Amino acid sequence: MEQAGLHIVVCPRAAELNAEDRELMRRLRPVGIHLRVRNFVPDVPAPEWLEALTALLKDCRELSGRPRQLVVIDHEGGRVHRLPAPFTHFPWAVQWADRAEAVARAMAVELRALGVNLLLGPVADVASNPGNPVIGPRAFSSSAAECARITPRFVSVAQSLGLACCLKHFPGHGDTHQDSHACLPRVDHAFERLRAIELPPFEAGIAAGCRSVMSAHLVNPELDPGCPATLSRKTLNGLLRETLGFSGIIFSDDMEMAAITGLPTGTPELEALAAGVDLLLYNHHPERALAAADAIDRARAEGRLDLELEQASAARIQTLLESLPAPGPSVLPSMSDLELNQALARECAHAMPLDLSGSGFEAL
Repeated sequence: MEQAGLHIVVCPRAAELNAEDRELMRRLRPVGIHLRVRNFVPDVPAPEWLEALTALLKDCRELSGRPRQLVVIDHEGGRVHRLPAPFTHFPWAVQWADRAEAVARAMAVELRALGVNLLLGPVADVASNPGNPVIGPRAFSSSAAECARITPRFVSVAQSLGLACCLKHFPGHGDTHQDSHACLPRVDHAFERLRAIELPPFEAGIAAGCRSVMSAHLVNPELDPGCPATLSRKTLNGLLRETLGFSGIIFSDDMEMAAITGLPTGTPELEALAAGVDLLLYNHHPERALAAADAIDRARAEGRLDLELEQASAARIQTLLESLPAPGPSVLPSMSDLELNQALARECAHAMPLDLSGSGFEAL
C-alpha cells in the first residue's frame, strides 16, 4: 500500500498507538498524521505530554517506513484549538485579523516547536452569510477585499518560519446555510459572483505562495452540477489549477463528513483523486482510510487509475515533503515567546469582544 498511502493522511485514535493502529501504520503507510485533541495526553504537565507526542510521531514514522511525514493540525483560534496548556489559545480569526502577521508568527513558532509542519489554515472563506452555521468567526471578515488583504499576509509570515499553510475551503464555504459535516451544502452563485467574492482570498493566498489548498464538500451548479467540489475535476483541475494557476497540493476536507459519506458513489476516494485531490484526509476511523487504500490499489491493478495523474500528484507530494524541516522532538517554545504570544491573544480578544450566544459558535 506504499503508493496508496502516499495520498492519505490519518488521525491516530489516541495519544499512543494501540496494537490495531500499529498494524494500520505498517499496512497503510500514510504520508501524513493529523493531530487532534485525542492525540495529546490530558491533565499532565507539559513535559509529559510532549514526551508522549514525540513518541507517537516517531512511532508513526518508523512503522510507516516514512522518515518524513506531514504532521498537520487545525489551529485557527476559537473552538478550533487542539493544544493543551501552555500553548497559546488564540481567539477567533475575526478577532485577530488586524494582527494576522503577529499571530501567524506566534502560531508558527509554537507549532514548529511541537513538530507540526503543515497548518490546515488559514480559513480563506468570506463570512458573507451571517446565518452560516460553520464558518462565521473562523473567517477574517465579511468583506472579500479584507479577506484577500489579510490571507496572504498570514501565509507569507507562517511559511517564512517553516510552517506550510493550507487555504480552506475552496471554492468558498462562506455563504452556505448548511454544514458539510452534516449534509451536502449547495451554493447557487453565478461565476461572476464567485470571482468577485469567494475567489479573491484564494487568489491572493496562491499569489503569496501558499503550499496547499483544501477542497470544500459543497455543490455549485455553476461550476459542476450535482458534483461536490472535492470530486469535481472541473472545479479542482479546471478552476483551481488551470484558471487560478495553483500548482501546489490539494487536500480534501475530511472524507468521513456526511457530505461525502451520504453520496451514492461507492468510491469517493477514486473520484477525488481523479478530480485532482492529492491528499485524502480521514479524521475519525483509520480503518476507512485502509479501505480507501485498498480501493486505490485495486483500481491501479485493474487499470482504472490514471497513472500519469497519480505520478504528477506523487511528485507534488514528494516535493512538499522534501522542502519541510526534518522531524525532531516536540518541545516547549521559550517562555518569553509563550508569554508574548499569550499577551497577544489577550489583546486580540479584548480589542474585539464577540457575543456569540445563540449563534451555535459559542461552544465551537
